[in-house]
Amino acid sequence: MRFIKKHKIITIVLIFLSVYIYMNFTRIVEPNPLVDKGSEHYVNDLYASDGRIYSDYLDEHEKKIYKMLLNHTKKYDNRFKLYYKDYGCTDLDDLQQKLYNVYYAILIDHPELMNYAGITWYCESFETSEYMNVGLYLAFSNKYKEYIGQLSIQRIIYDIKLATTGMSDQEKVKYVYDWMGKHARYDYPFMTFSKNQSIYNVFMKGNAVCAGFAKASQVIFQNIGIESYTITGNTSGPHMWNIVKVDGKYYYYDSTVAVCRKEGSKGFYDGLNQSFFDSYQPDHASWYSGIDIEKTGRLNKKL
Repeated sequence: MRFIKKHKIITIVLIFLSVYIYMNFTRIVEPNPLVDKGSEHYVNDLYASDGRIYSDYLDEHEKKIYKMLLNHTKKYDNRFKLYYKDYGCTDLDDLQQKLYNVYYAILIDHPELMNYAGITWYCESFETSEYMNVGLYLAFSNKYKEYIGQLSIQRIIYDIKLATTGMSDQEKVKYVYDWMGKHARYDYPFMTFSKNQSIYNVFMKGNAVCAGFAKASQVIFQNIGIESYTITGNTSGPHMWNIVKVDGKYYYYDSTVAVCRKEGSKGFYDGLNQSFFDSYQPDHASWYSGIDIEKTGRLNKKL
């Protein structure tokens, strides 16, 4: 008691700090029940990847590259070489196509992979070189920062899960859209920065670009019981968005619109109005061959 009386300001600071640490990092929350730490696709406790693209759409050589890129990302090792003969390729052009496929496969399979932001490759000569120099763009290089971020994000997602308990699927989808619009913004000044491709920035910094928003939405959807998929493609340029399943039908969903538009403006949530998505062209349509997108009408516009 003497310490408290003599050091009132320090005591107040310690109390606030303790509450902050508890609420954001140590508060007990229910884990994602789908996460299996023994799975070959396990990355962290935020999301259970089933490795759908890896399992169903990559050949054996692409799977080998996929595992290697994933391991390099986890180890924060962003520079290495790939010899085209090691991956069943006839030349560097063939290897380049496999790298392209694998990059997008990991992007879609692992929205929870906070550090995976981009990839680049180059060689001295496509005619004479036997290997490709590969570089990974990492969102950050501090493992401790990633771990602390995971703890905080778990608690943010759990609060969203509690808030959406008892809601219909339509209401949950709208809740996530509105939450994204209220808690994040499009980071126009730094839109090419690697950090903006990560869910870390969405939850911890409140800014990102389309990849960050789509991946964050995907992680939230799984945790609140919405079947969904991330998808890459083009609108007026490269883009990433989601597919959500509501009332047995699949719809395009784009949380980037939520952070760029205000209520009442064009593009604000309109019951998953699919006419808005007429210009959206997916990169790998075959990866969603069993998913028929509902193309007409609105879904409960009054939500």
